[in-house]
This record gives sequence, structure tokens and C-alpha cells, in this order.
Amino acid sequence: MKVTFCISIGGVDREYAYNLVEKFDSQINKNFKLILQDNDDAGVDQKLFDKCQSTENYLYDKFVCTGLSESRNRCALLADTDYIHYLDDDIEIKEEFSASVLNSLSENDTALVISGKTLPKWESARPDWLSDNILQMFSIVDFGASKLKFKQKGFSWLAGVNFIVKRDVLIHFGGFPLRLGRSCFDKSLLSNEENFLVQNIWKNGGEIIYDPNVFVEHYIKEYQMTRDWVSKRVAWQAVSDFLSGEEWYSELENEDLLIK
Repeated sequence: MKVTFCISIGGVDREYAYNLVEKFDSQINKNFKLILQDNDDAGVDQKLFDKCQSTENYLYDKFVCTGLSESRNRCALLADTDYIHYLDDDIEIKEEFSASVLNSLSENDTALVISGKTLPKWESARPDWLSDNILQMFSIVDFGASKLKFKQKGFSWLAGVNFIVKRDVLIHFGGFPLRLGRSCFDKSLLSNEENFLVQNIWKNGGEIIYDPNVFVEHYIKEYQMTRDWVSKRVAWQAVSDFLSGEEWYSELENEDLLIK
């Protein structure tokens, strides 16, 4: 049976989305669907709307949600594929990206969740004080060059920037909790919505895989490369851990949180 997957991007940042849609157009393997869930209250983006209207298997959904969790849940209801690949819009991908996703789904057909590998793409020079361990606060996921099962060699969490979940499993577990994840109503950096879901799947016997062949680069913006922003991000991670009852970031050593 042919495996199907849908790339879903919730709460699009329009400038980044324009670039990413061009990357999707350039994919060698075009056997995928795309949902752009536009959560902006500024109205319909005509450029994205026209592009999706004129491209087979592209869908532009204009609906203002409460935040990223609701936006992703909406994508799950709109999708009609076996798997959903959640991506952030501020990423770069290669032209063989969709082919690597299909290969991973074929090779890991018992997995309910697959975390890809995410490396940083700096928009300006990286500060010397920003250690590799703190990069996890930027949704950088790098557990090495080999596939891993959940809880092997530090693989105890993933990031929403680049992961795949089986659609019926996502719906079975109730989707992403609305109390977690970025909100449209404030500037908080609340997170953990994807890790709360993943922990529930794993605790119920679901197989979760890290596959470095599903690879993206994630833009690190200049405004994020400040001590103030990183301190705020770390503080909100503590809040997210408390609200979700999980501590996926507990392996971070205390000295790495001291931003000098």
C-alpha cells in the first residue's frame, strides 16, 4: 500500500513561508500534500492563497486559532493522509527532502512518531557565549548520524520544527494540548506541546524513532542571539516543564544555563 504524508505548517510567518513554498515546488519527489494554516489576523495572504489554489495538493487554510497547538490540531483534521509531517516555516530544505521523508516512512513503518534532525542556520554571526547545549533552546535537534529509538543515547525529546506523526494516533491521543505551546494572545515562549504528546504515545507502547536522514536547517534570528532572549527562553522552558509534568530538558547541566 502506498504511504501518504502531508506537510503541515501551522501559524505561518508569511515572509518565511514564501521562501519555503518555493522549496516545496522544487522537490524531486512531489508525492506529498501541503497545508499552510494561516493564523494571522491580518486577513488572507493573496500570494499564498493564489499559489495554493493553482497548485495540486496544496491547501491554504485561513483560520485564526488561539495558538500553535490549535493550529496544528486543525491541520490534522484537514489532512487526509496516513502521516502528518509538522514543520516550522523558518527552515531550509534540500530538493530531496520529501524523498527522504518517504524513505524514512518506508524503513520505519512500525514507528508512530519520527523525529528528524535539525541544525542551525544563523542569520548573523553566532555569539561566542552561545554553547552547543543551549542550542536545544532554539529547537536544534542533533542526536548524531545514526537512527535511534526513544530513550537511547539522550534521545528523550524532540522539537516541533521537524517531526512526523501518524495521523490516526495523533487524533486518538487528542492532539496537542491547548494549554501548551505558543499563544496568539501574548509573547510567551510556552512550549512542550509536542513532547507532552510524544511522552503519552511512548508510555502507551508506541515506537518513536530519531532519523537523521530527515534533515532541515532552522533559522536562528538575530534578535534571538541575545542573553536576554535566551534567559527568557530558558525561564519559559521551566514553566512549560511544570505545566506539562515533564522535564525533557533535565539533562542540561546547571552551568550551561549561566549565560555569561
